[in-house]
Amino acid sequence: MGGNPTQFALERAFADQGLSDWKLFTAEIINAQIGDALTSFELLGIDSVLLLTDSIRSLAVGGELPVAMQPIAQWCGRATLLRRLWDESGTEEKATEPTDSAPSSPRRAWEASYSAGSAVLQSILGPNFAEADSQTAKELNCIVLGDSPVARATVAALVSYETARVWWRVGESSTPLADRCPADLSIILQGAVAAERLKICAELPDDTGVNYDTIVLGDERWNRELEKWLSREQPGTVQRMVDARSDVFSLSPLKLPTADTLQTIRQTDWLGKMLEEDFLRLTGVAPNPATVRDALDEYLEL
Repeated sequence: MGGNPTQFALERAFADQGLSDWKLFTAEIINAQIGDALTSFELLGIDSVLLLTDSIRSLAVGGELPVAMQPIAQWCGRATLLRRLWDESGTEEKATEPTDSAPSSPRRAWEASYSAGSAVLQSILGPNFAEADSQTAKELNCIVLGDSPVARATVAALVSYETARVWWRVGESSTPLADRCPADLSIILQGAVAAERLKICAELPDDTGVNYDTIVLGDERWNRELEKWLSREQPGTVQRMVDARSDVFSLSPLKLPTADTLQTIRQTDWLGKMLEEDFLRLTGVAPNPATVRDALDEYLEL
């Protein structure tokens, strides 16, 4: 498991749902051999692979990606799950010619998905937050810090939430919309920019007309800058902080003067929802969220 709770939590969820015939095994594979490993998995009849790799680029064989890439996974450069595609007759789907949005190999068609963004959004829209204003759709004014895979996935999920406004703080040289962004996702993001629901900037916001209620910290390099911003602006409008610095575990505490006064959404909060989504995609059965969360908490205590 290499310090990652995925297998521990999912096996608990399998047992809880009575899926005794579902098993997970862990294999450590160097990046250069992942393509060969996928071929071996096919021969063994394995249809789904959970990925703990840092980059989807490690799946490239001879410069070509042997997977059908969903727009989010392609843009983020990361996936949590590979699933082999099948046609209606139950035989393996014939690979089509590569396109910008779904490059594929002539030999196989694996679908890559990345569920971190939707998991972060679900955590922000949790039951306590939703109940605070259940009569109308709650507006979200979010600051996303960083151009990490989790930050990109979060931006895409927030843009899909129609009442969200996002200020995305990226690096000076970052070109987040141009970097391997599929055409359909690019249209959505550019539409959000045109509608002024998404601003991509190299600095934190300085306009006082927007009351930002949520900060998503996708890169801890901006801790000091965020501390200065919270001191300079009016931090009373910020209600919650999402710790999205890593999609495994980054256990260094947040060093912010207002951290104790904010609702902090921990990595385990959204990681649990990410595992729930991947579990549902794997099995077709929704897991018990409490089982997944208890497993995560227990794993951290081991």
